[in-house]
Formats: sequence, structure tokens, C-alpha cells
Amino acid sequence: LPNNVESNAEKFIFNQLQSVKDKYDIYYSKAFVGKAPKERREYEIDFIIAEKPRNHGKCEVIFCIEVKGGIIEYNGKKNEWLQNGNPLKKAPDRQASSATHSLVNRYPSLAKDVSIDWALCFPDCELPHDAPLPPSLNYNKIIDKRSALYLDEAIDTMTQELNNVYNKPGCNMHVYEAFKRELLRGIGFVETLS
Repeated sequence: LPNNVESNAEKFIFNQLQSVKDKYDIYYSKAFVGKAPKERREYEIDFIIAEKPRNHGKCEVIFCIEVKGGIIEYNGKKNEWLQNGNPLKKAPDRQASSATHSLVNRYPSLAKDVSIDWALCFPDCELPHDAPLPPSLNYNKIIDKRSALYLDEAIDTMTQELNNVYNKPGCNMHVYEAFKRELLRGIGFVETLS
């Protein structure tokens, strides 16, 4: 990764996620070209965190995490997100929400039985305790510097809350493995003899 604010934040979160790799599969920087109806033409998800199919062989929860480094602010009057005082081109909450909806549209057999949601991760700054949030956010969608230090606990809490809200049964091992194979699929090119 290049050495900048964004990549440093992603490196930190990647390292912190090692604490949950026994319970969750972690997919980093996955890019997609849309193929399903209502799926965006192109999108990228910083981290996809999927619960490993352990409870009766089922995956019950998947999170799409959007990471933004630096000091993050939101100006509600201007409806503008700032990173280190500079306006962001894309609102992180909309970016994460849109990518998650696209993922749901791409994998309907997975989304039918798996709770899929998004969260924002700001590992370089803290959300003040009991700070009022804009209507587009709630506390269980934000991982700040403090909660990033205990990422295993933050993800477990998010998982419990998501299960309480959606209460989906989870997908079977075959559906999850097909999803995993597609995320990890490679391609080899060959030289033609002509």
C-alpha cells in the first residue's frame, strides 16, 4: 500500500482484524463490476467481514466496512464530510450504504438468509461520548479510534445487534462457499501461438 493517510488507516485496521480471523473471514479491498439489476456499475469495499459458518454450518452476518483515515468531521448544514479539513468527494456513509446494497443485489441467494450491513471506521479520531448523530448514522455503524483498539469486541457487538434486528437464519455452507470462491477467484492468461 502507498504511504498515505488512507492506506495507513487501512493497514492499521487490517492488522487489528487479525484478532477476529478465527471467527470471521476477512476480505480486503474487493472491487466489483456490476452484473446484477440495481447493482452499481463499479464499486469497491474496503473490508468485507463474514462470520465463518460455524453455528450449524451457517454464515449469519456479513459487514461491509468503509475506512477513512485522518480527522473526520461531518457538517450537517452543508451536508458535507471533511477529512483533515478537506471536503471528501464521496460521503462515506453513502459510499458504504450504496456498496452494501449493490452486494445484496449481486448475491440475492446469500442476502435472503444472511444479515448484511455496513459500518464506517475512523481509526484516527474518536466520536465524543453521547455525541448527537445525524439521521443517517447510529452508534453501531461507527468504529472510531477507541473501538478500533478493541475491534474484536466492536465486531461481536455489531454482530449481536444485527442479529437482533434482522434475525435471519443464515445461509448454508454451499451458498457461503460459492460467495467465498467468487471473492477469491483468480484468472490466468495464456500466450497464443499464432
